[in-house]
Amino acid sequence: MIEYRDVQAAQARIAPHIVRTPLLRVPALDEALGCQVYLKHEGFQTIGAFKLRGALNKALSLSEEELGRGLVCASSGNHAQGVAYAAHKLGAQAVIVMPTNANPVKLAGVKRWGGQVELVGTLSSQREERAAQLVRERGMVEIHPYADPLVAAGQGTLALEVLEDLPDASLIAAPIGGGGLISGIATAVKGAAPQVRTVGVEPAGAPRYTRSRAEGRPVQLESVQTIADGTRTDHANPDNFAVIQARVDELYTVEDRWIEEAMRLLMTAAKVVAEPSPWPPPCAARSPSGRRTRRCSSCRAAMPTRLCWPGCWPDGDLLCDLVTEGSALLGYTEHNKQGRGGAAGCAMTSSFWGVAPQACPRRWPPGAGTKVCWWWETAGRTAPWPGPSG
Repeated sequence: MIEYRDVQAAQARIAPHIVRTPLLRVPALDEALGCQVYLKHEGFQTIGAFKLRGALNKALSLSEEELGRGLVCASSGNHAQGVAYAAHKLGAQAVIVMPTNANPVKLAGVKRWGGQVELVGTLSSQREERAAQLVRERGMVEIHPYADPLVAAGQGTLALEVLEDLPDASLIAAPIGGGGLISGIATAVKGAAPQVRTVGVEPAGAPRYTRSRAEGRPVQLESVQTIADGTRTDHANPDNFAVIQARVDELYTVEDRWIEEAMRLLMTAAKVVAEPSPWPPPCAARSPSGRRTRRCSSCRAAMPTRLCWPGCWPDGDLLCDLVTEGSALLGYTEHNKQGRGGAAGCAMTSSFWGVAPQACPRRWPPGAGTKVCWWWETAGRTAPWPGPSG
């Protein structure tokens, strides 16, 4: 299990190589979320994503001999770009195993940093099997996207920065996919500010850790059904589950329809286009079940949620579609296909953090008057988006 000192060490290790991203105030979301909203702009990172933190922390921890053997990872998204960049930075070879239906924006990002791409299947298990094969046969060092304590510790540095910028926070909420992000956050928070509560939120169609907590053991899901494609891991990692059990105060699930509503709110109120994966925490605040649990009117809640919109930046017509049609929020419509309006291609990866005021009871979400800090990532790339993959 990672410890607070591991996150502190990660912060010192990666500081010279990353951007200390700013915390931005976004009052347009205050009324809807019932709190003061801030954005921590992880889009200023070199790869436009927080995943750089964990990948760099792992890579910088390796010996010259290990780097000489090359790096490998199985990833379809920003972790792939993070590993490719880390290898580029350290003069190492990197093999990135991606799905055959990989998002072309992220595929181009990997190649930009010199990553050698292998396209393997469409299932995460197929990619993980190929990465393990490269470790066995070529002695390469794997950097796993979430099942690695050094990666989790690197992601946790985000929480340290949020607490440095907004020290009077009382609650931090994060989305859950594989569990590496929330493991790092929870460890950082409990070490730096133990009075701050940590909350995890995952899609109702992918309740790995919620069900694991209920059963008292890591579980494997028979199926995963959610529009939040970045959270579609089908099992609870044992190490991350141990951290979540020990340090995450509460777990919630949200239905996809509330994720869609949150995406629409973000675009119309804050003028930010984003995909579904980061939205579970704010959804918990807006869903009926979340409102029923509201107990605090003046706590400071921090919501780390990661949002990614890999695709075309829409023209005016498509923006109208995104506002009025929930299906268009998935990122692929006839407008994209036909290039309607000559819209320029642009990938946006967004992530959010929330941080809110004073003593907060053991309930999520925060209430009116809370102060919330979000972070977002924006990766400016030009390529079409073929739609979300499983």
